[in-house]
Amino acid sequence: MKKLPELNVSFEELYRMLAGPVKLKLLLTGIELGVFNQLSEPKSAEAVAKTIGTHPGNTRLFLDGLAASDLVVKKKGLYQNTPVTQAFLVESSPTFLGRMFTFSAQMWYAALNDLPKLIKEGPPSPSPEADMGAEEVWAQGAATAAKYELADLAQQAVEIVSQLPEFPSFKKMLDLGGGPGLVGIAMAREMAPIMAGIIMAGRTGAAFAAQLGTMTVNEEIDALSTLGISSMDFLVLPRMLALILMMPLLCLYADLLGILGGALVGIVDGGINPELYWSQTVGALSLRHVGVGVFKGAIFGILVALAGCLRGMQSGRSASAVGEAATSAVVTGIVAIIVTDAILAVVTSTLGI
Repeated sequence: MKKLPELNVSFEELYRMLAGPVKLKLLLTGIELGVFNQLSEPKSAEAVAKTIGTHPGNTRLFLDGLAASDLVVKKKGLYQNTPVTQAFLVESSPTFLGRMFTFSAQMWYAALNDLPKLIKEGPPSPSPEADMGAEEVWAQGAATAAKYELADLAQQAVEIVSQLPEFPSFKKMLDLGGGPGLVGIAMAREMAPIMAGIIMAGRTGAAFAAQLGTMTVNEEIDALSTLGISSMDFLVLPRMLALILMMPLLCLYADLLGILGGALVGIVDGGINPELYWSQTVGALSLRHVGVGVFKGAIFGILVALAGCLRGMQSGRSASAVGEAATSAVVTGIVAIIVTDAILAVVTSTLGI
């Protein structure tokens, strides 16, 4: 008995070369029949055959061949383009390369059937029918080349930009709507509560300190203590509750005025379309951002009330001491607001709020 040869190599690569023309024919046939144009959404073989006017059974077999060649995806009897096919083989795509593939195949593979003859006898004489100077040929070639460059350069540009370290932040800024969206978020989360808090510290915090300082000078607080009335319950708590309730409303008012002011500047000075500004602001701004600003406003109200009441209760018993208490209340309130806002910014960023 003859011994079988021992092999340590595989003919897999040769088989792939043998199957190459089959895949090429599937690709070119799909382009010619417009099959890929029908598969942007999942469709059955019968629906595709009815649309392009082909035999249903053979269409199913053909689509199975495309699926085996990784040109379409088959799931539960429905066929759909792969991302690559959708990008380059659908005629409505700006990067459609189907005509280039067909043209290249005609140029490269037209003489393959006669390759042995060409090797033996050399190239044939030029055909008088082949007019490479025809305007239609050059126009089609130019359009095909433009789409090829668009597809290639677009892909390269996407890859280059996506690899930049600044890309995540840039993408996030674009997702927020650019300028109008960022203005709305910044106003709702930071500017409105901080500005309202600083204004209330200068107006109401100083007033609380002056009122309680004057009561200290006039010994009214001592009189309340003599009557058994707690100065904290009678003087401090109502003022604190008033600011806790009013500061969120002031924040919402500041949000409205700030966004309207940004819109006025953007529309008049920046030339932004009003509808675009409105849509980007609404799309970027959410109740979460507004809620963070309102919560900060309530916290700042507590700080302003505490600073004003504390400095007023600590006031000396002279007229100059009342003025010093009012000034100290404003400074304490503003510093407390800035420090607290920094802490809240770190906390909300850490929690992803």
